Amino acid sequence: MAGALHRYAPRKTGSAKGPVDRNVEMTFGAIMVMIVAVFFLSRIGYVAEFPLPIALAVVPLVIAWMLAHKQAEISLGRLALFMVVLACAMMSLLLADPNSSQTSVQLFVLLYAMFIAPVSLDHASFIRYFRLIANVASILCILGAVQYLTQFLFLTEFHFSWRTIVPPDFLLEYNTLNETQWGSGIYKGNGFFLLEPSHLSQVGSRALLLAIFILKDPKYIVPIGLGLVTSYSGTGMVLVAFFGAIPFLALIFADNRYSRFAIAGVMLALAGAMIFWEQLNLGMLLGRTAEFSDPRSSGFARFTAGGLMFQNFIENKPLTLLFGAGPGMAEIYTQLDEVTEAFASAWIKLLVEYGILGFTAFSAFYLYCVYTTTRSAWLALAFYFQFMVLDGGLLVPQLAFAALMMGCLVRLKPAPQQTPPLPTGGGPSLSRAQPSQANPLTGS
Repeated sequence: MAGALHRYAPRKTGSAKGPVDRNVEMTFGAIMVMIVAVFFLSRIGYVAEFPLPIALAVVPLVIAWMLAHKQAEISLGRLALFMVVLACAMMSLLLADPNSSQTSVQLFVLLYAMFIAPVSLDHASFIRYFRLIANVASILCILGAVQYLTQFLFLTEFHFSWRTIVPPDFLLEYNTLNETQWGSGIYKGNGFFLLEPSHLSQVGSRALLLAIFILKDPKYIVPIGLGLVTSYSGTGMVLVAFFGAIPFLALIFADNRYSRFAIAGVMLALAGAMIFWEQLNLGMLLGRTAEFSDPRSSGFARFTAGGLMFQNFIENKPLTLLFGAGPGMAEIYTQLDEVTEAFASAWIKLLVEYGILGFTAFSAFYLYCVYTTTRSAWLALAFYFQFMVLDGGLLVPQLAFAALMMGCLVRLKPAPQQTPPLPTGGGPSLSRAQPSQANPLTGS
């Protein structure tokens, strides 16, 4: 270890906290720029024919800079899979309906080309990175809870939307003013900086899974849990319930520091929910399960309508099934009837526009990216389910880059191999060889 520190000594400067590696600090500086653009400036951009968020310019530029300065490097495995995705996209465009969108496929390629250049970090920096992500998510969740609770004391237009302070040509907001119930006048928390409450729920739920599986730190349940509840979005809760509930309990009871307070904490949470059930409108979270059968609800549009769109898609010709109807053509399939709300989630958009081959290629690419970052098949499956089914923003740059930052941007460097010290004498001598220096071929 001392030798390794000495080897990198010219790149470090002293401080009260110990030596600092300038390369690592440069890497984290670039990462912070992307975090600000993706999570804190997601509402800022230029409103043209297609909304252009600031992250769409910042993230490619930062990754290009990191490649040029060897802070990031092309992953051959990711590149190979991405080339298959690109080939499927080109085939879809060539064989597609003349009305298909070239802009759509260009954006698709640009967004996911960012996934092929991960940043390699040693173990300490790897943990530091994911703690940074968990801290950012916690801040956003706390802001969402503060938004929700303070509106009962005072409510300003600035609480949930920036429409009064940002010119409309530069403001990108989707469903920031989202009431808990129609006409209630009570709005869901959106984290103040994010596009809408569901985005807060998705960011919080993924960060909590990272805290469980990578950081192994259960304390993030408090700030993130507040954000999940006050966002009133079921997507994040579904992700945590399906993929994190049992591992979280196992993590709690495996540590005496937390297991002592776990039962008391659960009892307090249940008591608080019962006392403030009406004030917090918690019954709405249970009532949202009825949305799957309501054709005018967001739950139906996001989940049930996808099945109806799939039924329409499989009636196509074999060539369309294989290569898709063409980029941007999913919008046609969302027009089910006059009363049914439909939303093209990522899985159905991929399937309709790029066919079975394109869907399969992208699925393999995305799963591989998450796995090579997290080294967890369970997290790869969880994030894939969240991105393809629960999230749905395949071509929304802020959501695609949030997926990049939270599960695909970095990878762990392999541990350096220790080399045995050279003999101190004039040359190799069998008489000086120690038992630990046995011949690896003969075992002697």
